[in-house]
Amino acid sequence: MRSAALLFLCILHIAAASSRGQGEVLTGSELSLKISAAHKQFLEIPGGVKISYHLIVAQDRRLGGFGWEGGRGRIVIRWPKIYNMYEGRNAKTHLINSREGEHDFISEISAGRDNQMVFITPYRQAWSAVHLFPLHFLFMEEADQHYVLGEGLKTDYWLPSALNQGRYAWKETVDVDGVRCEVYRRDDDLDTISVAHDHGFTVCLREIRDKSKRLIESVRNTKLKEIRPHVWFPMVQLQHRYSKDPSVPKWNLAMPTCTLKVVVDDVSIGGVKDDELHIQMPSGSIVDDQILNSRYQRSGSGVLSLETSIKSGKDEAFKSNSWSPIEPFRSTTIVLGILLIVMTTATAHFGYRRFRGT
Repeated sequence: MRSAALLFLCILHIAAASSRGQGEVLTGSELSLKISAAHKQFLEIPGGVKISYHLIVAQDRRLGGFGWEGGRGRIVIRWPKIYNMYEGRNAKTHLINSREGEHDFISEISAGRDNQMVFITPYRQAWSAVHLFPLHFLFMEEADQHYVLGEGLKTDYWLPSALNQGRYAWKETVDVDGVRCEVYRRDDDLDTISVAHDHGFTVCLREIRDKSKRLIESVRNTKLKEIRPHVWFPMVQLQHRYSKDPSVPKWNLAMPTCTLKVVVDDVSIGGVKDDELHIQMPSGSIVDDQILNSRYQRSGSGVLSLETSIKSGKDEAFKSNSWSPIEPFRSTTIVLGILLIVMTTATAHFGYRRFRGT
């Protein structure tokens, strides 16, 4: 009896040790909930969060389609608003270009600026999404232009929605740059995600393959930093893009055609001010206001915030010597404006589509 008891205790000890080594095993749906909660915890940090980074690009221009040679960026979040700025050298013109974007997840009012051209929209303007490189490399669906608060995305890419639409299962525990990760793989073997459960459910490594099982994208997030208790952010991110065209001549398809590296220079918590969440609207900029249904050239001095610009847009449109409103403002403007917002938002929700590439 004594030997049987000892054997039973040994079995329990081995099982416990195995469980500790493996970590928490989750289903795809359970992992989705964990990642969703982690995103919420990051986006809703009290007082907000500011991230500054620079982007390093290496690509073969004969094959590549990435729009930048490299640059620097800044992301500012104070829920429900997000702002970003990216300034870099255009890969085609080799000229320095500056873009800004802002978005309110609740009101869905958005704005973007490309040098002297400004857009104000009742849906998510593209430049408030497509340049969020550090968040893209974490596959945050909130960084996708078509994400709507409270709704999932139809996607096999952005997280956590992709986990709900594909069948993922736990495979093994691995070490990714010194961080223990749980590996989850889709049932068709085309998507493998390594998640650090003990580091805020950060995706440390992801490999995506085409139907022939050839690698077409890999992302590695390293040097994880705990920016506040239980909230982690990678300080170095590396994305390899591989050619999707197997007929590309004289190219080793096992080699990436484009490599993007994000180096995070600083992450600061709290103290985000209102003016840090808005794009600039400098004097002389051309404003296409799709909320007021007008286009005008701003004639005042200094810069305006989004809210101020919307309020003053009607007067600016009439004052402008270069542009006039698309249609006159009559007593029914408010009613028509509300209908425009509803119709445009519906159109944006059902009609807008964007590929993942930039």
